[in-house]
Amino acid sequence: MRYTYTDEDIEFLQVNYPCGNWDKIQERFQFSTRAPIYKKCRQLGISSKNTHRLKFDISKSRRKWSLDEIALVRDNYSQFPIEDLCVLLPNRTKNMIMAQARRLSLMSYNRELIRWKTEDIDYIIHNWELTPDKVMADHLNRTFRAVKTKREELGLYRCDMDSNSYPTLAKYLRGQNQKWKKDSMSSCEYKCVLTGSKDFEIHHLYGVSNIINDIYTEYPKYRDISFDDYTDEDLSFLLCEFLKRQSSYPLGVCVDKKLHTLFHSMYGQYYNTPEQWYRFCEDYRKGIYDKYI
Repeated sequence: MRYTYTDEDIEFLQVNYPCGNWDKIQERFQFSTRAPIYKKCRQLGISSKNTHRLKFDISKSRRKWSLDEIALVRDNYSQFPIEDLCVLLPNRTKNMIMAQARRLSLMSYNRELIRWKTEDIDYIIHNWELTPDKVMADHLNRTFRAVKTKREELGLYRCDMDSNSYPTLAKYLRGQNQKWKKDSMSSCEYKCVLTGSKDFEIHHLYGVSNIINDIYTEYPKYRDISFDDYTDEDLSFLLCEFLKRQSSYPLGVCVDKKLHTLFHSMYGQYYNTPEQWYRFCEDYRKGIYDKYI
């Protein structure tokens, strides 16, 4: 519901808004944020510029920095938010403190937070294969995007997709893989191994793209050929190789569709291993993924 400002409210704003007295303003208008109050004051023609305040700021700027003040900035600028320093230095404005920090070549609290420490980078290097970016982000108190970007800057990728043949060939091989699917479903009793759901998909513990990459590594000529240029003999050979290699790994597992999507959102689509799946199951049972479901 839109608030109707009373005559007393308007008189209050005319006195306090030009002074920037937000403690009093927000105490009176506890139901509101600053934005609608700004808007109302503009509509009423109440200016935020105040000559007394300007004179006060000018007097601050002319005041020489004491050694104690400089020491406060030097010791605390990288350790605390700028708002905290304004409390420690009541005779200095935010801009003045920042200017002094620049003269001292100090890094701000916020920039210090986002700077990568050696131990953070080591954590990514040693955990990225089995720990999803979102989980590492929670551990490091960083955003998912920041961790993903840093991981890739380190040359740690969750895929090996350097050939256009991957997606189409994978689709073809999956279509010829009916016996494996039936055996996998039977071994899981036709239900999700984690939730018991009947609405499941079959997950390769060792990814299809991994197997294709292994074939390409041994027979590199197929990597350089577009799928459309494969002959019937090529496809027959690739299918035989795929089925032979697939049989050397465990059968697939039935996974609730939502959990299957979650797994791939965590570990990517093209670099999947049994170890990742076992870690996913362990973390799922611990409740680590509850917040993402």
